[in-house]
Amino acid sequence: MLNLSAQQESSSGLGKEHQHLSEIVAIQRDVAHAHHDLPFAMHLIAERTQAITSAEGSVIEMLEGEEMVYRAASGTAAPFLGLRLKAAGSLSGRCVSENAVLKCDNAEMDPRVDKEACRKVGVSSMVVVPLTREKKAVGVLKVLSSRAAAFNQQDVTTLELLAGVLSAALSDALVNDQLRQSEAIFRTAMEHSPIGMALLKPDGQWFKVNKAFCTLLGYAEEELLQTDFKAVTHPDDTQLTDESRRQIIAGEIDSYRCEKRYIQKNGRVIWVILYASLVKNIDGSPQYFIAQIEDITARKEVEKLKDEFISTVSHELRTPLTSIYGSLGLIASGEMGKLPEDVIEMVSIAHRNSGRLVRIVNDILDIEKIGSGKLELNIATVTVLPFLQSALENNRSYGDKFGIRFVLDKQCVQAQVMADPDLLMQIVTNLMSNAAKFSPSGDEVLMRATREKEYIRFEVEDHGGGIPETFRSRIFGKFTQADSSDTRRHEGTGLGLNITKQLVELMKGKIGFTTETGKGTVFYFTLPEAKP
Repeated sequence: MLNLSAQQESSSGLGKEHQHLSEIVAIQRDVAHAHHDLPFAMHLIAERTQAITSAEGSVIEMLEGEEMVYRAASGTAAPFLGLRLKAAGSLSGRCVSENAVLKCDNAEMDPRVDKEACRKVGVSSMVVVPLTREKKAVGVLKVLSSRAAAFNQQDVTTLELLAGVLSAALSDALVNDQLRQSEAIFRTAMEHSPIGMALLKPDGQWFKVNKAFCTLLGYAEEELLQTDFKAVTHPDDTQLTDESRRQIIAGEIDSYRCEKRYIQKNGRVIWVILYASLVKNIDGSPQYFIAQIEDITARKEVEKLKDEFISTVSHELRTPLTSIYGSLGLIASGEMGKLPEDVIEMVSIAHRNSGRLVRIVNDILDIEKIGSGKLELNIATVTVLPFLQSALENNRSYGDKFGIRFVLDKQCVQAQVMADPDLLMQIVTNLMSNAAKFSPSGDEVLMRATREKEYIRFEVEDHGGGIPETFRSRIFGKFTQADSSDTRRHEGTGLGLNITKQLVELMKGKIGFTTETGKGTVFYFTLPEAKP
């Protein structure tokens, strides 16, 4: 008889457990159908929790600052919806801080609970289960009863399962909040962007364009959304864009940048820089393109004017200047016949100034070639020692002009470097002439080359006054010269060291200097050593 009674009780317990599980599944389905409506999900779980446990009331409390706030409540707890209690000293606050299930069988005897709050709500026993978001407790699901020890282990298990359902809803709500915030930020950034922005379908049709882009092309938003990018692209540039789109869709590149032409509604052609990237679906298929379009028409017009100016300088100024410089040199040397002393002096002044103009023109042309990427490099193997000996001979007369002797240091290493021979000669000549100008008459300028790991280090050392400290940070800038009377007496464009630095870097090297006021300066640069 006793065994039969135990079997009936067990069967009844299993039936009740099965019923609870069915209820929880139904609650989970209803919460999922709530379409991320978190307040509704909280209200639903609070009501169902009370119904399937031994509770007289059920409440969902969320941590807000230092308080626990009743955000959903049912049964005897319903009148207290919105109640705020200090988290510290309460069972709910402890549950959140410990992220653990807590059970109280007698509120009057349990030191963990806020007895005054329990008397106010009429609670003698309770179970509190943490609600988590990203593994962190942010609230509790709590059941209450006016009876002591009203809850058993089955109630605790049911509560844990329901808390899991609500925690999932909290995480979904967080993700959706973050997505909505991200979308809102993106929409705001797009609408207020000073440059054109657009979203395109994989086939190239516009489906979102901002005000700046509409203004740029002169179309209304509705007009653009009825077309694709080819409708406003210059016919000669469509192939370039098509190939870039193909590469990004194929996964060969992550994004692309190109300069292209668009045609405005009024027929005017403009130049833009287009930056494009692809947003993909979870399965990797293309979802849409994000395009940023910057108007560079004004820059292109300036570049055109600059190119025309450089062409004029190159063909219509340098050639006659070179001729004038050479002719004046012949006259000044006396090869064209003896001239009066005062005439010779005037011709010499003209010769020096025309030479300066030739150097300025050449420097400007070099800067333009380097900056535009039009300078062609002819990299070859250069044997260091014969090269430096040749540089010394080529510049001997320049040194004589300042009373300076160029000397090749005995430390020169036997090695070869990878460099453009002509540009390397220009680099070394610039440094040698610079050293000669700023060295005391009768002094020597030392030249050497040493090995430095996989590079060869070239050095040009003078014993002049050194570089002023205030000028050292600007020494490689354009059109910069030190302002002391000792340096300003030597004419120059202020471009030589800037050109030198750019040429060194074009050949994969580095340049720098060491200097000491009153003792001199060493300019050095490195180039990759040629391996046999």
